Amino acid sequence: MIHRYATIGHNCVIRQNVTFGVGTDWTEGRGPVIGNSVRFGVGTVVMGNVTIGNNVTIGPNCVISADVPSDCTLFVPPPRVLPKAKPDNC
Repeated sequence: MIHRYATIGHNCVIRQNVTFGVGTDWTEGRGPVIGNSVRFGVGTVVMGNVTIGNNVTIGPNCVISADVPSDCTLFVPPPRVLPKAKPDNC
């Protein structure tokens, strides 16, 4: 899904289930701005009127809602494993 006002630079890799959106239609003429050589992992969501710099790698399932500087890597923390709560024997 790509917002109609999104701007995407050259040599970008956009994998499956990536969304570029703004969230509302009142942002007429404005959308996400994606730099050159940006790589998006599976399931990435770019929300809002944000700018992503050049040469950025974004891992799978990241949700981006703020500007991202050039030449960096983003990833989500690994999931935590929590033991199930033991039932109370009342």
